[in-house]
Amino acid sequence: MATFYDKLLIAFIITVSLIGYGIIGVYGMGMDKKLINVRQGEKLILQVVNGINSDRIYKFKFEGGEGAIEVKANKVRMLPMDKKICPRSVCSQTGWIEKGYQTIVCLPNRLTVNFESEKNEAVDVMAF
Repeated sequence: MATFYDKLLIAFIITVSLIGYGIIGVYGMGMDKKLINVRQGEKLILQVVNGINSDRIYKFKFEGGEGAIEVKANKVRMLPMDKKICPRSVCSQTGWIEKGYQTIVCLPNRLTVNFESEKNEAVDVMAF
């Protein structure tokens, strides 16, 4: 049987979680997503200016093979790569990302795809 204090603790945790979700939503949605970066480790492989004429497929070469991203309506996704260089295709199964704090990761090839802002106001960590 839950006591009054148990219910109070549960209500507090839910409230703090909703406030945190709201903060991430506001700052993530309001971020000015100007650039799309594709990196292998720390090396920048491809940088796309996200704007009016950026809706298309961009191919890139990296150490180990070739890949491609598709940009459409301020969203980006990784297209499937050859099974020899990306056996599980988790990166392409991630789907579309559109928020500044989202990232596509391809571990076998050490690739990351993410947005970068001129303001650099992305939320990295929230601590209470």
